[in-house]
Amino acid sequence: MLKNLLSAGYPICLIILMSILTFSSLGQKDHRNWEIGLTYSPLMTYRTLFGEDNYKNFVTNRNELEKPVLGYSTGIMVSKFFSKDWGFQFGMQFCKQGYVKEFQSNIGPYKITGPPSKPVEDYRYSYFYFQVPLQVFYNVSLGRNWSLRPLGGISTDIFLGMDYHKKGTSPDLQNVGLSVVNLSGIIGSELRFQISDRIGIGATPIFQHSILPIVFETPIKEFLWSTGIRFSCVLKI
Repeated sequence: MLKNLLSAGYPICLIILMSILTFSSLGQKDHRNWEIGLTYSPLMTYRTLFGEDNYKNFVTNRNELEKPVLGYSTGIMVSKFFSKDWGFQFGMQFCKQGYVKEFQSNIGPYKITGPPSKPVEDYRYSYFYFQVPLQVFYNVSLGRNWSLRPLGGISTDIFLGMDYHKKGTSPDLQNVGLSVVNLSGIIGSELRFQISDRIGIGATPIFQHSILPIVFETPIKEFLWSTGIRFSCVLKI
């Protein structure tokens, strides 16, 4: 996990920090165009499968046995207006995604007709990422301290590790050779309320879908996605 973060994440973090230092050196006129905030997002997470025609039955079987699971992301987000209404956001966050697969302990991951001779057990697959999102937004004033910010962008997702365990048992964090760096598209719209001149809170319904598969060299391509609400507390600096 640490090796992946250092090898892939350090250059990106360095670029972000250098950008903050560069833009923060602007004059006092632009000083209040910066915002920094903490975010937390409860997420419903799952995956999309694509396979060749001869793997259709396998894909169908997995779709019947697997279901979404709750995840989350949390981190910091920095915003900068580059005009009266347009701006961009970038940040750093930790994200947990995944899904649950049903196994019947006597037959493995295959669906059968009739009652199973042993109970169904749920196995949870969890994927951990360090994400660096970059988004563009448009600010629409709604009056009386309210505003709406439609946004879209892309995130660089750095794979940290995964765990696979039966429900009720302790997870064992693994690094299983998944793609170290992925990209995902982001779309959403933030509803912002300004508590005071400098402090605001926001809620952003958001959808994020990976652009690249989590493993490249497989006949079935698996793409993670998540949807939820990103809650934020923001300070103008």
